[in-house]
Amino acid sequence: MLKRTMMLVVVTGTVMLLGTAHGFLGLDGPKRELTANSSGNGAPGGGGFSHGSGSGATGPAQGMAAVIQDATLRGYAKATIGEAFGRYRYLKKKEWSETRGARGTFYVDFVGLSPAGWFDFTARRNGIASRGIEVKFVVHPDGSYEVGMVSKVVVKTDGKTYRYPQADVTSILDAVYANREIGY
Repeated sequence: MLKRTMMLVVVTGTVMLLGTAHGFLGLDGPKRELTANSSGNGAPGGGGFSHGSGSGATGPAQGMAAVIQDATLRGYAKATIGEAFGRYRYLKKKEWSETRGARGTFYVDFVGLSPAGWFDFTARRNGIASRGIEVKFVVHPDGSYEVGMVSKVVVKTDGKTYRYPQADVTSILDAVYANREIGY
């Protein structure tokens, strides 16, 4: 009984955190519609997009990952998502992946990491190999999209990865778009 109660508390807390994070997305509405990009790969409402494999492929952007990279976020119209994340200098390793979810929803993940510096003795003493961020974009079947979650990521020297969902999504996005360091 205690395990079920604890599980309910964890699930409820996660749902509340996601709901809170959604309010800080820097978007005027809950969703934004994908439109045709410069290569003509799509149509308003999401029809006609080339989706790639949808199996979590990484590497060069293709499919829905490319569509998200060519899109903009409301409040951050000066650069596309791909331009802003691509030029963010505080991350050394940057990867995009996509996964097809239930009922035609796609999840596009950006994960960026930087190794702990040689002289970052505190991180090294705490067993931290690298740190970074993970941003999950949700692309709905109707072509609308949104930032679903932003997490700070810590990879330990034992290979374990820890993700810490952030309620203040706006400060993370502001730092990426302004090319400012994110505090950990």
